[in-house]
Amino acid sequence: MEDYKLKWIGDDWKFLPEEEWKPKFKYDRLIWNINRREKRISRMEEELKNVKNELREWKKERTKQYHNLVKYHKKFTPSFTYSLSKTKKINRYFQTQEYSLKTRGNESWTIIVSYGGKRKQIYLGTNFGVCKYLDLIEGKTELDKYSELHPEHMSHHRDEIKDRLNELLSPLIKKRMLRWLNNQGNIDGWMDKKYKIDMLSSLRRIYKNSEFYEPPTPKRPNSERKYLDKFVVINKGYIKGEIEKSKNKRK
Repeated sequence: MEDYKLKWIGDDWKFLPEEEWKPKFKYDRLIWNINRREKRISRMEEELKNVKNELREWKKERTKQYHNLVKYHKKFTPSFTYSLSKTKKINRYFQTQEYSLKTRGNESWTIIVSYGGKRKQIYLGTNFGVCKYLDLIEGKTELDKYSELHPEHMSHHRDEIKDRLNELLSPLIKKRMLRWLNNQGNIDGWMDKKYKIDMLSSLRRIYKNSEFYEPPTPKRPNSERKYLDKFVVINKGYIKGEIEKSKNKRK
């Protein structure tokens, strides 16, 4: 590799013509600047190497701490899953020793709360009841939005209801959990299966506090209801017997 160095002439430059020694001085200055810059770059590269090694160690430590914190975060941050299920039962009218027929099932929503490595299932209500309140909360008195969806067959309908339930109910459940935690010092009792929670009533309260709430229609007075609410059962045998009795008395 060429080093671009010219022969050292020392004080003999005085014997050179001016048009030669001036370019020589410029050239020597250029070579000196290049050498100084190369040394500076070499020092910077060495420093950068040390910085990269330090950064590599920092990243290793970051990864280690991240995985530890993720485990802690997932374990102690509550998460909520909304699930639609069908509760099928044995149809007692179509059951023999050879086979049994199950009912179509009652489509119902369940909230699954995960916290601290434990899971708690909260029964929310039937699909009809849940969708009815979702419609009323949004002012759909004709029940023509969520109630017309088919979550049991269409996943995007199911996801639409899930997203709305998560938006409305998850913050309320978190508040209940925090209240319990502040009062009891732990969340174990709240996560116990024996501790029942009625979240459908929370949907009712949300509807009552909404701008679309309409009070229920007052019930009819008893005088108006007695012929509407009761069925009169006519026992033909009893009437026939009474007629026979009256005839015998006349004789």
